[in-house]
Amino acid sequence: MKNLTKSGLLAALAVGAFLMPSCKKDAKTNSNLNQPSPQTSNARPQKIQSLDGNLLASWPLIYGTSPGGYGTGQSTEDAGPNNHVLSFGPYITGATDRYGNANAAVYIPVTGTYPDGFSTTSYYPNDLRLSGTDFTLNIWIKLDSYNTGNDSRIMDKRYPATDGWYFSVSGDTFSAGHGHLLFSNCSSTAYSTGTVSLNTWHMVSTVYLYSANEILFYIDGVLSGTTTGIASPSSTSNSNVHFGFDQLATPNNAAFIGAMDDARIYSVAFNAADLGVLYNAPNPTGLLAYWSLDNNADDLSGNHFFGTPYNTLAVGDRFGNANSAYNFNGTSSYITAPDLAAFGNLRLNNTDFTLNAWVKVPTLGSAMQIMAKRSSTAGGWGWSITTSGYDFFGPGGGMTSSTGTTAITAGSWHMVTVTYQYSTGLLTHYVDGVAAGSYSGVFPTPTSVTNGLVIGRDDLGPNYFFNGNLDDIRIYNKALTSTEINTIKNTQF
Repeated sequence: MKNLTKSGLLAALAVGAFLMPSCKKDAKTNSNLNQPSPQTSNARPQKIQSLDGNLLASWPLIYGTSPGGYGTGQSTEDAGPNNHVLSFGPYITGATDRYGNANAAVYIPVTGTYPDGFSTTSYYPNDLRLSGTDFTLNIWIKLDSYNTGNDSRIMDKRYPATDGWYFSVSGDTFSAGHGHLLFSNCSSTAYSTGTVSLNTWHMVSTVYLYSANEILFYIDGVLSGTTTGIASPSSTSNSNVHFGFDQLATPNNAAFIGAMDDARIYSVAFNAADLGVLYNAPNPTGLLAYWSLDNNADDLSGNHFFGTPYNTLAVGDRFGNANSAYNFNGTSSYITAPDLAAFGNLRLNNTDFTLNAWVKVPTLGSAMQIMAKRSSTAGGWGWSITTSGYDFFGPGGGMTSSTGTTAITAGSWHMVTVTYQYSTGLLTHYVDGVAAGSYSGVFPTPTSVTNGLVIGRDDLGPNYFFNGNLDDIRIYNKALTSTEINTIKNTQF
């Protein structure tokens, strides 16, 4: 570990560590710097190797009142590639998710008013008919009670009554008994062998193998029955996807009473290992910002730090998924994100924090910025890669800064991380989940600045443009443990 105070400034210059330009030095301005890059909406919150390309829809189902005039904060957007936006019913409220995060899930009550759930808004989403294909339906549910009259409808896409499909939990009137998962193609129905208990979060999954006409059920990632002879759903169902109710039934006849979270539909049959990735996903608590950079700079944390990319190019990520990372050209590429104190402390002042990003550089030899949020050579903070490949954190400008002890290699993807404990002043570097040195003394908290955050360059100058690929950039308001860091790395989130 290199502790860069005033006495270490010359050594930093020797290795090309990230040092901020003088306030008197004017950098050349590129005429293309203010041209935003084209973006696609709805970035994916998870990347699961080859399965990621088969994601049809992903709804985070976050609920909460957002400060700063951003409305209710309900996450109705589809985080998949096909823009299947949801419309929440007027009685939907927030629920605590499986990790204990308030308003990070949605609750469907019984009001006596029809409907009580929510639906997609796109006109008859044909790709969600699930006809002639393998598929996987996956969602987290917490059921308050079993339906006494019928089933508790989780997802429903059927119209007319004989066309389409639905996914439910059986109620008291079913011969199989209550609590079983069921899937129907509107002519045949399959049931799980196990049951879903009440008042507990469960991840429930229906998997369909088209070639075998076979349904497989999973509860919490564990196989819970198979049924053959179930034909593929109809290809002519003219309906949106509905959650929490049967669109063709009388009010509350198939009402789901309870909470839902993280709903996904894939056009591929998951196996137990694939479902295990979803089931063991890390707790997102403390997440301030998450830019997945899947051909846009949307913030998937729910905190509204939406970025604007300039002169970036969508490229393949570390799993080979097309358009799932951004290339920065080293001369004019960058992303800006706002300072929104009401949503979270990106200033990193007087708080624990973690910075985490995937980086890939073609060559070393130039200092390049990953992120910066600075107002002067001594104000704020910056995180960069030195000419020798070490990650560097600090305000620069001769102020106290820190460099890791493990260098990244050119031509390969690496996950770099910095954690900070405010109470002790302990700042630690990681490369690929392995600790790469800690600052030897008490590292000072960054000064509070109101400037926006910049990804891919230092905003003073501008200077230190990043040359290479960036992906999955996260900021937390806590110091992640080594175990949590490796969970992020190894579960491919």
